Amino acid sequence: MHSPPALPVTLLREVESQESDEGRCVTLFCELSKTGLPVEWKKGTQLLSCGEKYQMTQSGFRYELQVFGLRPCDTGTYSCSWEDKTSAASLKVNALPVAFTKELEDQIADEGQSVALQCELSKPGAPVEWRKEELGLCPCSKYDIRQTERTAALVIHDVDKDDMGCYTCDAGFHRSTAHVAVKGMIPVKRLLS
Repeated sequence: MHSPPALPVTLLREVESQESDEGRCVTLFCELSKTGLPVEWKKGTQLLSCGEKYQMTQSGFRYELQVFGLRPCDTGTYSCSWEDKTSAASLKVNALPVAFTKELEDQIADEGQSVALQCELSKPGAPVEWRKEELGLCPCSKYDIRQTERTAALVIHDVDKDDMGCYTCDAGFHRSTAHVAVKGMIPVKRLLS
């Protein structure tokens, strides 16, 4: 006696495209007509495996992929494959704007000395621009611009009256500003008032 041929696995629900913010978790899933199937999840052509970043589970007819700690580089096409079939969808991860976790602080310096302005950012290596008033600053003998991980710093060497004013670290959506004063020198604005 022969058993009837096995019914083919059918897709009951496609993997759906999703959009989420950086740092969050997202669950992609599809539903198949059979339980307990060996499925493969991929990002593009890369086969994914369980670990800190990805978790794969199956509950009834639902096959899930959880992606943790989303970053913009997680954006891409994800697919679930079984037998000779595949269901795929896209994931878009929105980068969060860089914020300041420690703002710049006003500084007072002695003429001829160096003064350092330093702030901390919410993301390591985030690009920043330094300005005095509206003038963009570049590294030179006067200005030392440093950035390590989450810390951005501007060192002003050989401070004189021309260095007094407002300095800004610009991270795009957010800015941090501090005033630099030089001891013994009164800003022109204060003399006039």
